[in-house]
Amino acid sequence: TAGGGDPTTGVKMGRGVDGLYYVLDVRRGQWATNARDDVIRQTGIQDGTAITQWIEEEPGSAGKDRTAYLVRRLAGLPVRGDRPTGSKETRAEPYAAQVEAGNVVLARGAWNAAYIDELCMFPNGAHDDQVDASSGAFGKLTRGGIEAGQARY
Repeated sequence: TAGGGDPTTGVKMGRGVDGLYYVLDVRRGQWATNARDDVIRQTGIQDGTAITQWIEEEPGSAGKDRTAYLVRRLAGLPVRGDRPTGSKETRAEPYAAQVEAGNVVLARGAWNAAYIDELCMFPNGAHDDQVDASSGAFGKLTRGGIEAGQARY
């Protein structure tokens, strides 16, 4: 929501052939609905067809409707909905373990400081959207045992 509410966040993450995880890009902002959807589409276009765009499906029929709308809006790109289960803290644990072990590398970007701050403050910080998107992207990269690839969540 523009000017209020939780930010919309997208994290582009890759897994290298070296076994490390790379946070390649973070898009985060508070936009009006149409502007937000434009940012999501433009980001998908910039990422290209080699990177799957994952849309978190919020509980309830409104979440299903929003996901279906965004899948239509991203026609021509690989996009899928995802309905995570369990608490955000539980979902973040596998990613946090890799961060703590030094297996996560951040690409340099203007987003680095805010990203690191939020991860360090989790779960007691004001926001958790970057943590949630990161754990979602990490989960997509690690399930199925892919050796290398990228995803945006």
